[in-house]
Order: sequence, then structure tokens, then C-alpha cells
Amino acid sequence: MDCGRHRVFLALLVLCMGASVHGLFYEPTAEDLKKRSDIENSIKEPGVFSWGLSCASKTIGYFTPHAAKSGLDHIGALGISFASHIEFARNGLKHLFYGPDNRLFSQYDDIIGVHTTIPEQGIPLNVINGLINQASQERTVWGLGHMSGAVYDGSIEHSDVLADFFSAALDRDLVNQALFAHSPSAKSIAVEAFRHFQTSNPLHGSSFPLAVKAMRELGLMLANLTNKKDAVVSSSGQEGLRLGLRALKNSFSCSPKNPCTFLAIDDEDRIASANHTLNINTKLSTHNNLDKIYTHVDAAVLFLSPKNIGQLSNIVNDISNNDWKLHIHLDRHAFYELISGGSTSELSRIFTLSPAIVSLSMDTDGLIYNGASATIFKNSDLRYQALEVYLDWQGGLYPALNSAGSISGVDYIIAYLLTVYRGIEGMIRVHNNFSYTPHHMPPSSSSKDNGTDHNVAITFATKTDRETIKSILGNLHPKDALISLHLSIFNATPKEYSGIISSGGTESIRLAVQAYSDRFVIELRGQTPIFLMSKTAHIAFRRQAQDIDAIIIEVNNGPHKSMDVQDLRRKIEEHGGANKIAAIIASTPAYVEGAYDDVEAIAKVAFEANIPLHADACLSAFVNQFINENPLRIDFQNPDYMGLTSWSADTHKGVSFLGYKKSAFNHAPQEMCQTRSRTHLEVGLACMLLIGEAGYKERAKNINGLAQKLRSQLEQIPELEIIAKPQDDRIPHFVIAFRLKDKLKTHTYTLASFLKKLGWHLSQVSDYTLHIAITNAHVHNQQFLAQFMSDLQFVINVLAAHPNLKPSSSVGVYGMAANINGVSGHLTQQQLLQLLLKLYAENLLGL
Repeated sequence: MDCGRHRVFLALLVLCMGASVHGLFYEPTAEDLKKRSDIENSIKEPGVFSWGLSCASKTIGYFTPHAAKSGLDHIGALGISFASHIEFARNGLKHLFYGPDNRLFSQYDDIIGVHTTIPEQGIPLNVINGLINQASQERTVWGLGHMSGAVYDGSIEHSDVLADFFSAALDRDLVNQALFAHSPSAKSIAVEAFRHFQTSNPLHGSSFPLAVKAMRELGLMLANLTNKKDAVVSSSGQEGLRLGLRALKNSFSCSPKNPCTFLAIDDEDRIASANHTLNINTKLSTHNNLDKIYTHVDAAVLFLSPKNIGQLSNIVNDISNNDWKLHIHLDRHAFYELISGGSTSELSRIFTLSPAIVSLSMDTDGLIYNGASATIFKNSDLRYQALEVYLDWQGGLYPALNSAGSISGVDYIIAYLLTVYRGIEGMIRVHNNFSYTPHHMPPSSSSKDNGTDHNVAITFATKTDRETIKSILGNLHPKDALISLHLSIFNATPKEYSGIISSGGTESIRLAVQAYSDRFVIELRGQTPIFLMSKTAHIAFRRQAQDIDAIIIEVNNGPHKSMDVQDLRRKIEEHGGANKIAAIIASTPAYVEGAYDDVEAIAKVAFEANIPLHADACLSAFVNQFINENPLRIDFQNPDYMGLTSWSADTHKGVSFLGYKKSAFNHAPQEMCQTRSRTHLEVGLACMLLIGEAGYKERAKNINGLAQKLRSQLEQIPELEIIAKPQDDRIPHFVIAFRLKDKLKTHTYTLASFLKKLGWHLSQVSDYTLHIAITNAHVHNQQFLAQFMSDLQFVINVLAAHPNLKPSSSVGVYGMAANINGVSGHLTQQQLLQLLLKLYAENLLGL
């Protein structure tokens, strides 16, 4: 093993890393050197015994017949499946795999404690402020550009200005108004949380542990109201309802071949839209005609409000007599009844005792904080059915686990802080004082159908001062202004194009798939919609297709990991053209590998075939559209883009955009998160106006310039390979995917693990790939390039010096990857990964 030689080499390496790295210079600090030394000391290469055992295992495996291997694989998969249902085995594995994360997530427990129940009196303000002050250090992670694509701007000054606009927006926010009326301390908590955590995402737990703590404990506190612990926190009450319905749908294995029907007990059919987005047949009923027997009903959904809360016991009895499963959705007032009565309330008692009720979701508007809700499940298996899990075994393991909608960590943090600060008594006072105070706010024309022209007199200015922005926010509806600005970015005329504002990029993608499916089903009744897209397209397209039982056909990738246009032509002809295909999906670029599909060429093919085309520009719009020489810059006045019928773009400020050609849809897409405050709308608009056209052009230029320098440096490292280089150097390549190659390839995730110990958080994706998305946060940090390259080169040299090091095993979520080593057989690996994902979900949700 010659460990002594390696140690001497690494010691010299640590001392020399301050030298020039491909023309860059970074001198490691004492803290850097300590971290590097810790990495080197933590490495333990396999001993002679384990090396011999590995060789023996490979030898036995080589001579073992295929039938025997297959049998052992099935036995292994069955054993893992059996173990996953044994509580002590699950708990042991959970602590084995996620012990460090548990300690990380709980680093703030000593300040405020762990809250699994809503406190009766509330937590003192000084404790809340102490927690915020301590946790505010989290923003240095993204402020220095140590994360991949965490924020667009990243400067402290920008955050402070947006916090001022956020504070003013709260005064005009009718949905959340009762939370802050006559309560300056509550408002200060919300504003400070926004200032520090506006970019936090609870799925990146190691970077934003307070967001994870908030999400976990918020779910536990709300679940405790019904004496349960299995909860999933979501971005709105509407999303919470969809989670409950998805769990029911998946538990019944509903599909086009096995259609399901849900009975909606709802006076106003408010459940229909949520059912609609899941492709579930709905029969509307009220309690008065519940005795009418439907021959095929699999489950029931009750929208609980003051109108029918007195009849709850009778409804539950009727449901039980018909042997249906029941999901209950609480409106705001019913949710208050649950809070005020707690675990002794009739609602809690019925939920606990009745076997028919399997899940419960809620609208928390005005009592906790709009933008945070939860769905409570009777057991963990049903909760896992509600989560979106996708496993891709082609080219590597690619698990993705998420709840519905757009995850907004700052909303969860604010909701959590306000909940523990007010306590039960404070929330009761909020409810008793609740009333909508009318303010002058022009109605939104975007609430009308897609025949409305958004002729808001607002355009990008070179520089917009803060007073002008305040005036605009006070006199225009932010939705209309946001739509107008987004249309102008793509040079789309309001006469032909329209748009809607959604809660995030995920929802924009979902809505596009839903709208094209609706259009296809209306025009071609009885046929299942087909979507053509590249293998590199965002996972949200697959998720929504699964929800609505659509079919995804993958188009092959070309040499740049982008869609092969010739194969697209073949797939169109092979699958029946416009009579069978609902839409084509293109990415500019794709999230995973930063691959750009040639949207212009694809738009021509789509136009010729008379098939709608959606372009996913969520990740890139505010870079691509402000670089004039970019050949893939979308311009709807260019005839080559006539075939492009919709596009998505994400501001990454809690609002996103779905633009569309009016003739492409039968009706305007409807937000899935229906009940929303205007706070995020105002902040998103303020951000766009604050930066302005000149600001976006400057940022795009700086981001692209830094990304080109980074790629040039990475290309000089012989152990690395860059993936998905653009087909044209004029295309901005700011999402850079790379991996180790040759014998070091399987150590790529180990590379990410070691870089994480040095403070760098890269995205792990499929097929041993890492990516880093350059933003303005990286531009702000003048030492970023030299420091990153210095740390990267150090880790690569460490890995090269330890060729026998066992590759790292890791499990991630939402675009992150997993590498399972030492487990033989495809089925066994798949079953183990399913178990690890379940354990991750349980750990993330606080169980």
C-alpha cells in the first residue's frame, strides 16, 4: 500500500497548493489547510484482507452461472423489502446512513429547542431573534458563491433592498394581513427571515439547516394536532390537497387501464381542479345527496368548511358504510377549529379513530403564513405514496424525491418562526381579529382568459430608482406587470402571446404539460397524450406526465447531450405525428448537464409537423435572453420561432412565468397553488425592476465571462472531462457539468464529498456527474475561481494518490445522484435505493 509515500506526497501537496493553479493564485488559509489535513487523515485504504475478499468475490461472481446470480438477486431484493417493514431495522439503517445529517439539521436545537407540538404560550422574541442571528451565517455559503446556482445576485446589499420591498409588500398582502396587523414584532421576524433566507431550499440540508429544521418541525407540529407524525409540508393548501389525492391515486394503482373515481363532497366543486391535474374522474356530491349510491367509487374527498363541519360525524359514518377511503381538506376556518381544539377536538378525534379517514390537508392562510401548508397521513407508507420519486437506471442511478410544487425554504422558516412565536393562544387571537381590510389594488387582468391583452405600461428601464418602483407596486397589479416584463424579454407581443405567473419553475413546467394534455384530449378524445423530449429534460416533465397518465417518448441525444433533431423527425413519424403527439419538449439548457437543445431547429420541425413546442428556459432565461450574440436567444419576432408555442422562465424569487401563444391552448392554464398572497409577486417584480435591462445585461456578461474562464481551467485538468459542451461557443455555457474519467470516474461522487468538506456544494447528477451553475454570487467573490480550482486540484491529487480508495456511496434528492457499491444485482440495488430514499424522506421530515 506504501501509505508512507502517499503521506509525504500529500504533505508536500498541501504546502504547495498556494502556488499558481493554471495561472491562478490562491494561498490557502490556516482553516483551509486544517480542512485539507482532515480529509487526508480520514482516508483509509482497504487492507490486505478486504482486498483479498474483494478479489475472491469477483472470482466467484465470474464463475457463478447467470441463473444463480438472478436467483440471489431476487433473494437479496426480497430480503431488503422485508427488512424495510421492520421498525427497528429501519431505524438502525436510518441512523447508519443519516446520522451526520441528523446532527447537522439539529445544530440550532440548543437555541430554541425541538418543537413537535405548537407551544401554548409561544416562545419569547429574544429566543427567536437569537436563532435568526445565529442562522444568518448560512447566507455566507451562497453569498460567497460556494453553492451551485443557489442565487442569482448573491450580494448582501441586494438582499437588504429586497427585504425593504418585502416589508412594504406585507402591508398590502390581504391573505397574510391578520398575521401582522398591530404586531410589529411578528413583522420584524418575517422581514429578518426573508433578509437572510430568501434563497434557502430545505432539500439542500447541509447548506440551509434552518430551512430543514423549519420544514421538519412544522410538519410534526401540525401532525401532532391529530396525534399523528406522518406529514409532508407543501407550498400551499392546494398543493397539500394534491398530495393527499396523489397518495390515494397511487395507493389504488389508478391508471388508464385501471381508472379510478373519487367522490367529491363539495358544495362548490373546489376539489375538481386538483383532481383534474391528477387525471382522476370526479363525481360531485354534497352531504344532502350522499345517500345516492355510485356503482364505482374508490375513494371520497371532503372539502370541510363551516357549512358542513357540523355534519362531519354523519359524513364520516356514511363514507365508512360505503367502505371508501376518505381524504379531508380543511378550509381556513376548519383549520382554526383544529388548532383551537387541538388533539381533543372532534376533528382530531374522528381522524384518529375512523379507519376511513387516511389523510388530511389544510389551508393555513392568515393563521400560520401563506406559502406553507401540510398534509397529514395515517401511516408512513401512504405518505411516501404522496411524494414524487423517480429512479433512472440508464447511465447511473438518478433518484429524485420531492413534494409537489415549488419548495420555498423562506416560507417554511417564516411559518415556523411565527408559529412557535405566537403559540396556540397567539394564533387564536389572530383568528379572532381576522378581517380583510380593503386596499386600493386594481384588479388583475391576468385572472381573465387568454383573450386579454396585457397592455400594462411598463418596460425595462436602464435603471429604476426605488421610489419609482414603490409607486409602480402601489398602483399596478404585480401579476400584470410581471407578465408584461416577461413578454418583453422574449419580444412577444401581447396581441399574440400571454402568460401566467406561478409559484416556481416546477409549477410552470407542470402547467405546460397539463395545458397541452387538456388541448390534446379535447381535440382527440379517447387517446392518451404523448410527449417527445430529450433524455436530459427536467424531471418535472416526467413527474407531471406520471400524474396525468401521459406517455413520455425519449428522443436520442446527439454528441453535445442535446436533442438529436433527425431522431426527433423519426420519432414524430414513428408515433403518428400531430394526431398522436401532444407536444415536444426542448431545454435551454437542461438542469442536469447544462445541455442546450437547438430550439430554433426544433421549432422549425414542430411547425412543419403542426405539433406544439415548449421550451424550458427556467434555469437560463435571465442569462440567455440578455446576450445578443447568443444564437439560441429566443425572439418571437423571428419567423424561425413560429413553431415555439410556450416557454417557462424562473426568476428564482418565489415566482415563475409560463408564456404561451394564445392559439396554442384551449384555455389559460390555471395555477395549481391557487390561494397565494401578493408578497412574492411584489418582491419578484421589485427585483426585476431594481436590476433593470442594463443590470441583467451586465450580469449575463459577467456570468458568461466567469463561466468561460472556469471551463477553460477545468479543461486543463487531465483527470476531468467536460460534459455537454455547447455546439456553438457563442451559446452561454454557465451550467458546467464534469466528472473524473478513466479509472477515477467512479470516484466522482467522492470528489464531491471531499469538496463539500472544504465548503463547496456541487450538484450531483446521474452517471457520475457533477455540475456547477455559475451565478452573480460567484462573480461577487473575486477569489472564487482561484480558490475553487485550488481546492479541486487538491482533491483530485488526493484521489489519484489513493487508487485503492473505495468510491463514496451517497444518496441525494432532486437532481442529486446515488452510487450504491458492494450490492450485487440490479433488483437488489433498486430495492436498496428505494429503501434509502424512504429513509431520507423520513429523516428529512423529522421521524
